[in-house]
Amino acid sequence: MMNHAFNRFLPNDVGWRNLFEMVIVSARKPEFFQLSHPLYEAVELMLVDALIEANDYLGISLHAHDPEDFWKLDDTIIKTIETAPNNELKKAKEIIQRIRRRELYKKSSEVLPKEEDVAVSNVKIDLTRGKDNPLESIKFFKVITCFW
Repeated sequence: MMNHAFNRFLPNDVGWRNLFEMVIVSARKPEFFQLSHPLYEAVELMLVDALIEANDYLGISLHAHDPEDFWKLDDTIIKTIETAPNNELKKAKEIIQRIRRRELYKKSSEVLPKEEDVAVSNVKIDLTRGKDNPLESIKFFKVITCFW
């Protein structure tokens, strides 16, 4: 066991850096997916409603199908909605102003879905290689020269 303790590579040529990155990513993953706080959900729902209201005038959904236009969709679209002089965007502007004034939707995470709103799909999830471990097929690099 101590034979590999100070080696640059773990057994099977797995680099320490690769192992470290795998551990860090797996450790940070739960934090990334914990954005289910009611405040986040309320703001998300309100932003979606504002974008839906602005879609007919700005054509936001059309950009999703064209890669040359898709990259232009960023946070500036909110400022575009806020500063547009058109009455077509009045409802979208009001929703964004409600977000800015912290007048968020109430109890957005406490609403129970109706039975007709729920769809169930049975999906088989596996390692995509049958019974084999997919990590066994990953090729790690070998460093030939060592400078220390």
